Amino acid sequence: NQVSVEVRGALYPIVGRVAMDVCVVDIGDADIARGDEVIYFGGDGPAGPALATWEAASGLTAAELVCALGLRLPREVVA
Repeated sequence: NQVSVEVRGALYPIVGRVAMDVCVVDIGDADIARGDEVIYFGGDGPAGPALATWEAASGLTAAELVCALGLRLPREVVA
């Protein structure tokens, strides 16, 4: 399963394995700057990264994934 993140409304694949809380994203020659927001779950519209995709790729439940994010990351719930 390929897992992607969203940056500036476009999806970019994570390459290699996620280690601890670090991952590498293949942005190619995209116009992305340091400090741009990276979205792991959700995003703009139905094409955004889905939590279900992360579940399938990791073998973890949604609850386990969210708990594993740690306290350092900001969270925004849109209901």
